[in-house]
Amino acid sequence: MTAALTGANLPDLHLTDATPIVAPTDSTARRTLPVVILGLIGLVLIVTPFATSMFAKAASANQLMTNFAPLLTDENLAKYHGDVDLFASEADSLRAVYRDHHVAAGAYPRIDAFLGAADGIDTRNRHLLDTVGGGTADFDRLHKVTGLDRLPLLLVGAGLASLVAAGVAWRGERRAVRRAMAATALVGAVVLAYPFVSGLADTGHNADALVTRFEPVMTQAQVRSLQQDFVVLVGAVGEVDAQLLATPLTTAERADLTRVRDGWPAASADFATLTGAINDNLANFGQLQAFSKLSPISGWSGFRAATPAIAVAGALLIAVAAAAVWPGRRPSRHRFISGGTQAVSPEPGDDQ
Repeated sequence: MTAALTGANLPDLHLTDATPIVAPTDSTARRTLPVVILGLIGLVLIVTPFATSMFAKAASANQLMTNFAPLLTDENLAKYHGDVDLFASEADSLRAVYRDHHVAAGAYPRIDAFLGAADGIDTRNRHLLDTVGGGTADFDRLHKVTGLDRLPLLLVGAGLASLVAAGVAWRGERRAVRRAMAATALVGAVVLAYPFVSGLADTGHNADALVTRFEPVMTQAQVRSLQQDFVVLVGAVGEVDAQLLATPLTTAERADLTRVRDGWPAASADFATLTGAINDNLANFGQLQAFSKLSPISGWSGFRAATPAIAVAGALLIAVAAAAVWPGRRPSRHRFISGGTQAVSPEPGDDQ
């Protein structure tokens, strides 16, 4: 037999509200990819300066510019040319004295050595001055780049900031994410602006031309030749002063040789300063060359590639920061069911 149940004998059911069932939203997933990309960008920005020894290269390039800047003024270059003219005049005067007074070979061995090397000394030094002087415009443009030695620090700092922002965003608290991404966008703007504000963007071709121009003279062989020339000149001037001026000479000959003797201290100081600057900065120039070769793009030097690379890094930071907080297809809210009805609750920070 079947007994029909009526409302009178149905048991009373007391249902308590269950824990809300939270439906998945796209908010966290939507942030995951930008956060991962941001972390990768940060790692690249940190690793690159160390992997490429950019700290040493940038610092050496900046030191080279600083050391050579006082020597490559128009005033100093004119003075160096005057010194070379003095050496050439000395050679001409000594040849005339040898010819007119029938000076025997070997009578003045140091003067003989100078006369034998005079043409080479003149050619070598004029080539040096023409090479260096011809690059002053390129040198000045590169020297005006602001903060070249601090570029690696900028990249590493931007990388660290990106990693911190990625860590904050990974936690998912919306208000903190917004603040972290705002800071990331600001860092990206600084990185993006650096090549243009510092002047680096305008100096790629100048840097390449300077490296190419200086390569033949910034060598150890060049330094040895200049040092040997100095020794020859010192010996010749000493012998002129101690011996040749004590012999019978015409008034014009004596005046010419006296002028050379009196002008030698200043000329020798200039000569020693320039030679010393080249010798002391060979390693710095080597690092400048290495900086120029950092680019992985064929036909592009490190200086030319630096601007687009830095600008892209800055733009990526801004884009990723924007993507991490950009609104999705729907409001990023938790949807849950309680007591047979649907309700929504804001994410942490929505009311902020």
